[in-house]
Amino acid sequence: MPYDERDEETGQFSPTFSDSDFLEAVGDGDLPTTSDVADAVGCEYRTAYERLNRLEDESRVQSKTVGNSLVWQLS
Repeated sequence: MPYDERDEETGQFSPTFSDSDFLEAVGDGDLPTTSDVADAVGCEYRTAYERLNRLEDESRVQSKTVGNSLVWQLS
């Protein structure tokens, strides 16, 4: 996985992107799409989608569908 780092002791992968990377990307634009956030952070679409969903579960961001796109904003 190019966007993860392997822990030398456990061998497990951990993400190299912090929650603040995603929150900053959401806060920088006018209702950015998941693709916009992924591009801003420098990660794959799926990584951004999963992290944004987790942040939404934590009530830190909100999503809504506009046309065929999912857009994000800070809570």
